Amino acid sequence: DGIAHNVQMVVRNTYMDYVFILLYWTTFLSLAVLAGRMGKRILGIVATLLITGAALSDLLENGAILTAMQVKPFTDAVAVDISEFSQWKWTFFFLASVLLGLAIALNHHVSHVRRLSGGVFIASGVFGLLGIMRYRVSLEYSLWMIDLALLLIAAALLLTLWKIYHSLKELDRMEQVARVHAQA
Repeated sequence: DGIAHNVQMVVRNTYMDYVFILLYWTTFLSLAVLAGRMGKRILGIVATLLITGAALSDLLENGAILTAMQVKPFTDAVAVDISEFSQWKWTFFFLASVLLGLAIALNHHVSHVRRLSGGVFIASGVFGLLGIMRYRVSLEYSLWMIDLALLLIAAALLLTLWKIYHSLKELDRMEQVARVHAQA
């Protein structure tokens, strides 16, 4: 039965989404805490609250999806619940991206690469917010903007990972130099 298979796939994918929620929440939380410790405490705290709101909304959205898969027939009211939670999730998520980006980009104690990643986080949040604000006018435009925003999130995270890798590499080099000096 095709419908039963589709429902089973939606349920499986929704359960897998719980892992993804944990991953994006801990990633943003870690970066916001780091940004807060590096001097932009208020922006870091607000970014933490917003990403937590996104994760909680995502959990509620998943609950609504799982409930909807048990409701026969599927009604507009069920769809509205899912849509509302989704709207809040993306709003919180993209606002968190903007504030996390500001916390990183406005910090003059970090490298140019980290500030660049902050700018990319800001751009991602702005494009995402533009996308979710226009979904009733043009779904195609909205989806394009959200896809661009998510691509920029990936780029910002890759820049962040690249900088962390190089910082750890430099730290390792400094430890080797210290060992050589200690042995001399």
